[in-house]
Amino acid sequence: MERRVTLFIDAARAYQQWGKTEHAYHALRNAEEIASEELTTRPVVHQLINDIRNRASGHLYGNVSELAERVGA
Repeated sequence: MERRVTLFIDAARAYQQWGKTEHAYHALRNAEEIASEELTTRPVVHQLINDIRNRASGHLYGNVSELAERVGA
C-alpha cells in the first residue's frame, strides 16, 4: 500500500514539474483513495498541494483546496 501511495506522489511531483497541474491533482487523489493518512503526515505532500493550488484555476483550484483541507495542508 505504501509503495503505491509513494508512486502516485512521485507521479504528482513529476506532473507538476511538467506543468500538468490537473494530472498532478489526480495522482494525489489516487494516493488519497489508497491511504489518506499518508498524505496528512508528509510535509512534502503539503508543499506539493500548495504548489498545485498556486498554479490551479477554476474548478481545479476548488478541488485542490478541498484536498488541502482534508489532508491539513
